[in-house]
Amino acid sequence: MLKGGIIINKYIENFINKFGDFASTKIYAYKQFLLETDYIIIKMYEAQIEGEDIAPIKEQYKEILMQREEARKQINELEEHLSSY
Repeated sequence: MLKGGIIINKYIENFINKFGDFASTKIYAYKQFLLETDYIIIKMYEAQIEGEDIAPIKEQYKEILMQREEARKQINELEEHLSSY
């Protein structure tokens, strides 16, 4: 697994290179990152339904889960900034 925000930084960089350095581009990139990593949340939810311990899954995907949290934070900040215009 990649460490230090490399995964999410690559997403943002790729989208900016393709579509330009705009708030809307960054929002879209963060949302795409969340969509493409939703499988982890589904995996944890299914384990919970089956009565399994989700701690191993959380540990395995710890970095991505932290990056998902950061993505949601960035989306909120960018959307708030856009709505202030």
